[in-house]
Amino acid sequence: MTPFGILWLALTVVGSYGKIERLVILTLLATLFDTATVFSISDFRLSAQDITCFVLIVRFFMSGRQARVALDLRHGLLFFFLAYVLVGGLLSLALFDGYEIESYSSTPSGDWFGVVGSSRIELSIGFFVAVARIALYSFAYFCIVHIIGEMPEASRDRVLRRAVGASLIIVLLFGIYQYSSTLGLFDGSVLMGIVHTEDVAETSAYWNNYTSLYSVFAEPSQCGPWLMGMGWALILKGSISKRDFLLSSACFIEGVLTFSSTALVTFVFMFCIYLAKNMNKNILIILIVLMVAAVAITSNDQVQRLLESTFNKLSSGSGLTRIALIGQAHQVFIDTYGLGLGLNEVIGMSLISTMLAQVGVIGTMLFAAFLVVLIRRVPATTAGKFVRYFFVAIIISLLVSSPGLLYANGFWFALYLIPFGGTITVPKTSRAIKSERMLSYGRYTNS
Repeated sequence: MTPFGILWLALTVVGSYGKIERLVILTLLATLFDTATVFSISDFRLSAQDITCFVLIVRFFMSGRQARVALDLRHGLLFFFLAYVLVGGLLSLALFDGYEIESYSSTPSGDWFGVVGSSRIELSIGFFVAVARIALYSFAYFCIVHIIGEMPEASRDRVLRRAVGASLIIVLLFGIYQYSSTLGLFDGSVLMGIVHTEDVAETSAYWNNYTSLYSVFAEPSQCGPWLMGMGWALILKGSISKRDFLLSSACFIEGVLTFSSTALVTFVFMFCIYLAKNMNKNILIILIVLMVAAVAITSNDQVQRLLESTFNKLSSGSGLTRIALIGQAHQVFIDTYGLGLGLNEVIGMSLISTMLAQVGVIGTMLFAAFLVVLIRRVPATTAGKFVRYFFVAIIISLLVSSPGLLYANGFWFALYLIPFGGTITVPKTSRAIKSERMLSYGRYTNS
């Protein structure tokens, strides 16, 4: 067990006592620590999200609650998606056993790219572990839906403020610490090694050689979109306070320092949404000034690197790797006749290509339908706008760059925030009302 694991287990044990809302907040925070291993044996590792989601589910049922999450269209689509991930994956692995996948890599500096090996696809314990993780994270979402749904609106907003505030403190402060270490202001290897326990040597070389900010995340392309999404969500929710403005400014500045092209694309898309909603607001001018200031505080070399990482992305080692992986995912999709090769068996480096290569057309359509219905059911309240726009920002970033749902920590953070926004009540059909009456009559006769 790692030092981080000891600390996180202690926090989880403490959070499991008293109000269950504490575990909900810890579950949100756990999604931030992607590379922080709690416990590992050989190649198998348990992350903070694995441990916290499991404890939340156990605590949920031990508290006497019943899993009576309304089986509306959103949750029904998610259930069907999870079922298809398992059944469809087993079918694909049986049909295409022995399919060969090439492995690509590039140097951190981006000056080299090539094939480093290949592997043959076969049914293994890794597939079941991946499915179990997706199911674990999804059932934790169902528990959060039920827990938050029982709260009055005032309590729900209070927990949301605490969860978002704690996450911002962690990401922003540790971002300053990590970036200062990257610049060589002090030796931060000890604390960096504790937080980034997964592939410590590679991560250490990464932050020693690069001047990018990535805070507690695995890499800048995960940290940047999270910061940009959080900054825009604070603005687009309406009723912006001075505290919200300062926090969003800090998010944008640190988001620029990630030098992530994915973060820049996310910012531009969210900026277009802002323009469509608030074309004549004075805050637009202030935001432009802040972005210019954020670029101005960096050196000329770093500014040039940001431009090169965005506009020369396709010719860099990282860009060539992504193009090759997307092309490989496209070929897998064709070779498997649209069925895919199973969860986590192939990486496409964008949400669409990855989903098509892993779960095929049916799984991708189920997941896309779930996302659309989920967003449409969030009401236009202040909290609803906040979680909705953050979720949209994360989805945009995943469409640009994503190795899969298991590595999309920002997605699970955004998904766990959705219940805090409330839900729009859909009028019941006559069939649904009749079913509820029959169910109530059955309970009455049994009693």
